[in-house]
Amino acid sequence: MTLNFAMDGVYAAYCRSRREHCVKVTALHEFMHAIGFLHEHLREDAPAECKVRFKHDPDVTGEAPVAFSVTYDAKSIMNYCESIFHVPIELSEEDIEAVDAFYRVQ
Repeated sequence: MTLNFAMDGVYAAYCRSRREHCVKVTALHEFMHAIGFLHEHLREDAPAECKVRFKHDPDVTGEAPVAFSVTYDAKSIMNYCESIFHVPIELSEEDIEAVDAFYRVQ
């Protein structure tokens, strides 16, 4: 995993005037990777056009996300098919439930 705060490439134009916001979103998204979450848009039940658009960028070769939620989560911070740069920066309800289920302190 690499935290790249250069904000170049696809997001350059958007992030040029929103650098702090983009850094926070990127950090949260990458933290979710660090604790074991993969991209929501690579799930088997993701919309076909989304899977095609991002097929060149797999999470881990030969790995696919384990579906925690029953349905595809379009609002997930791990989903590239919808903008992860929304305001406010937040995890979706399903993201929170998944983190809680896997990392609940008893």
